[in-house]
Amino acid sequence: DTTIAERSFAVAEAASQLIALSCLRQIRQPSGFRERVMDIVEQVAKSANITMRRDVAADESNSILVDAYLVAPRPILIVAATSAQRLMEAEIIFLDCARRKEPAYVLALVEDVRAIGIKQYTRANYYTDKTVEFASDKAIADLIGSQISSPAH
Repeated sequence: DTTIAERSFAVAEAASQLIALSCLRQIRQPSGFRERVMDIVEQVAKSANITMRRDVAADESNSILVDAYLVAPRPILIVAATSAQRLMEAEIIFLDCARRKEPAYVLALVEDVRAIGIKQYTRANYYTDKTVEFASDKAIADLIGSQISSPAH
């Protein structure tokens, strides 16, 4: 037995996934920001002695990729959000993990809030574990490092 609220959430989630899937038909463009983020994540993973995987499918349909997947007690899924579309993908990944009760930490790193839009950026913090604008290599490394030792939820 499911409640009306649970069914409503499932319908809303499915609708947002359909919207995202229709947007995914575009091929992702290479990004210097993404590579900078991947370099930082790789350094953090090496110093914590954990495995980092690039471009890992994060949803059941294997259509949305996270830029980095860190194998930790609570897996860390990192999305370098260079566009509003990519930020929405991070939100869908978070909702999909929640629906499947998968203990994952979804982190969206935004290159420039102005390019994404302040409304989308603000909303994203409700639909990811953390959405932050890139401030510095050290700040991002510290944020990721702090999550590696966090217990699974």
